[in-house]
Amino acid sequence: MKKGYTLIELLAVIFVVGMIASLALLSISKKSSQFKTISSQKVEELIISSAKSYISSKEEIKNKLKAGDTVNISYETLYNAGYLPSELKDIKSSNKISSSKYKDYCVQINYIENYKYEYSIVNSSNCE
Repeated sequence: MKKGYTLIELLAVIFVVGMIASLALLSISKKSSQFKTISSQKVEELIISSAKSYISSKEEIKNKLKAGDTVNISYETLYNAGYLPSELKDIKSSNKISSSKYKDYCVQINYIENYKYEYSIVNSSNCE
């Protein structure tokens, strides 16, 4: 009697291992895209939080606002005032952006009333 495995047994094992590996890769790639989405949301929250801190420290801006007014604060302004770190990831592409590229985006702040604000991140071409 010969010892060892037949070619069909080896192929079956390779097929099963390949199927398990492909399922694992699919699961990992889905998690990776979920983490990128979560990461970009957290960066957006950080920027909006920085804008909230900035606007709350600027009494001269807050005192001029009336209901319906809009104020735009560039990333560059937030960075220069010390509210943003020197390096962040771009929200759309997840590429790192340096402080010199902060001028590409701004935070748009809409004053509703009674010190209630609405914050959104817009491209600098939409900033006034």
